[in-house]
Formats: sequence, structure tokens, C-alpha cells
Amino acid sequence: MKKKELQAVVGLCFILNLRIFGVFMILPVISTYGLLLENGNKFLVGVAIGIYGLTQSFFQIPFGFFSDKIGRKLVILFGLILFFLGSCVSGMTYSIWGLILGRALQGSGAISATCMAYISDFVEGAQYTKIMSLIGITYGLTFALSIIIGPLIVSFLNFQALFWFVIFLAFMAILVTYFFIPNIVVSSSNFNFYSFKKGIYTILQKYDLIRLYFGIFILHVLLMFIFIFLPLQLVFFKFSLDDHWKLYLVIIFISFIFVIGIFLFTKIKLKIMSIFLLSNICIVLSEIIFFNFMSSCYIFLLGIEIFFIAFNILESLIPSLVGKKSCSQYRGTAMGIYSTAQFLGISCGGILGGWILSIFDILGLLISGLFFSILWFLVSVAIKNEI
Repeated sequence: MKKKELQAVVGLCFILNLRIFGVFMILPVISTYGLLLENGNKFLVGVAIGIYGLTQSFFQIPFGFFSDKIGRKLVILFGLILFFLGSCVSGMTYSIWGLILGRALQGSGAISATCMAYISDFVEGAQYTKIMSLIGITYGLTFALSIIIGPLIVSFLNFQALFWFVIFLAFMAILVTYFFIPNIVVSSSNFNFYSFKKGIYTILQKYDLIRLYFGIFILHVLLMFIFIFLPLQLVFFKFSLDDHWKLYLVIIFISFIFVIGIFLFTKIKLKIMSIFLLSNICIVLSEIIFFNFMSSCYIFLLGIEIFFIAFNILESLIPSLVGKKSCSQYRGTAMGIYSTAQFLGISCGGILGGWILSIFDILGLLISGLFFSILWFLVSVAIKNEI
């Protein structure tokens, strides 16, 4: 990898992980401490949790589109400034409504798609898949660390201190973007609603892209299903609530070891679609295990491990495939649609999973997960191998 490419990748990885770290630190504590805020109740705390994903979904495509027209770096800076302002609002408020506003502002800085499009522009094809997979791995490690460190900060200081720490991380990300990330000259600065509509139309004419968007949506629906029924099953298996995070950490760590091995010790260019389809089979296999071994602790946890190994592989491969199958002129827009589908999967998975659990209990959730996994596998088989 060239020096300038390495500089761009390291800088973007740092930015994305600082930002993700700041977001996920809040999730383990917001549902309890949010109730202590002025006007706080369970519904409004739920709104404060969910509003981030909704604004992310809404702004991913526009940010991706504008990055195609005015440049990736400028859009990334603007998104980080919005995230910084949202963190300031959240840190200074003592009202649940202020927290909702702050979380909405944080989510409106939707730069994930733009960052992935930037990497697609900057990194040579032979390195792209490995870079995306390594970024996916660091995402997971960041998530694991954040759910541990967030509650520690609150226990030693207070809830507001958590957001001030996030403000510091956001400021660091802005500095890294401005001084460290190389700029890329865009092909055109002439943008209007017609060109935006044309970009969306061009992308949606590519059926493989639609299949990949459907796949990332279903994957995150299934992920939300996991986090709905897994805590309940762990209680059934007599795991203490205080030990759940330890089990998550072990599962995630093992899955990353597998993912690193697969991407570093296989010839990605020759094996990418084989790995892609095998991972989809593993998703189906894990759902079959959940359904058939609800009462068997170790086999059930084996299914969880298989799911997370396959999930982390697909989380790395799908954006890589989206980047390769979209034209460079609308790559930011294509990544915007990808990220929108991703965040919609999280929102819909949580809402749908909660509804299914309330009506049909865990068994209904497992049957639904098996159905969605089979449906996604059938769709994935139709994706053409053009790599």
C-alpha cells in the first residue's frame, strides 16, 4: 500500500472508531439514567435511543450524494461538526427533550457512507476488501470496549461526564480529518435535484446492488433479534446479569480471531464470493441451531458464535461488494443507500423483534429469524460473481 493510501486509511479508521466509541459508550446506561432526567419516562428514553438511528438513516444518502459532488473530506468535516454539536447539547442538558435533540444532532452527522466511499476512491482494488474487513474488525473491538468503559465513566463521575468525554473524542476526530486526511479532487461540482434523482435511478437499475442492500438490511434485523432473545436465554441458562458482558466479549473476540484468519490467510481476490456464500450458509445454520437447541446451553452458544463469525465476515464483504459494483461517479450515493439500509435494519429489527416477542414469545422470534435467513440466502445466490 502506498504511503498516501495508508495515511488515508489509518486516519479514517481512527475517525470512525472514535465516533463509534462515543456512540456505543452511551447505550448501556442511557435506559436507566435517562429516566432520572427532567420529564424522563420509558417511552421518551426509547425515543432518545432510537432517534440516532433514524436521523442516520435519513441523512446517509444526501451526505453520500453531496460527497460525490463537493468532495468527501468537506462532507466528513461537516458531519463531525454536527456530531460534536449534538454531543455538546446532550452533555449540557438535564432534560430528556434536550437529550433527544442532542442524539438527533449526533445522528444527523451521517458520515459512514462517505467514509466508505472515500476508501473506495483511494485504495487500490487488490487492497480494498482487506481494508474494509480490517475496519469491520476494529468496529467490533471498539464496540466491545465501549460497552465496558461507558458504565465505568458513569460510576466514577456522572451521566453528563460521559457526553463530555464524547465531545473530546469528536473534537479529536475533527482535528485528524482536517490535518491528517488527504483531500480528493471531485469530478464535478455541478449538482442539483435532477443529478441526485439520476444517481438514485442509476444505482437502483443494478439488481445486484439491490440484493446487497436487502442483505445488509436483513443481517441487522437478525442482529437485533439476537440481542432481544439472547439476554433472555442467558437468564434461562442461569447466567448472572453481571456476567453477560463477559460472555459477549468472549464471543466477539473468538469471532474476530476467525475473521482475521480468513481475510489474512486466504486469497481474497479468488475466494471472495465463495466466502460470501459460505457465510450466508452459516447464518442459516446458526438460526437452525437456535431453533432446535433452545434448551442446550453449549450448543446454543455455539450457534451464537457461528452467527457472529458469519455476521462479521458479511459486514466486511458487503460494503466491499457495493463499492465494486457501483460506478465511481455515484459511489458515495451508493454507499449512502447501503448505510440507510443498514440503519433501517437496526430500527426495524428492534421494533419487529419486540412485537414478535410480545405476541409469540422467543419461539416466534427464532422461527422469524430462520425464515429471514433462508430468504437472504436465496437472494444472495443470485448475486453475480464479477470480482
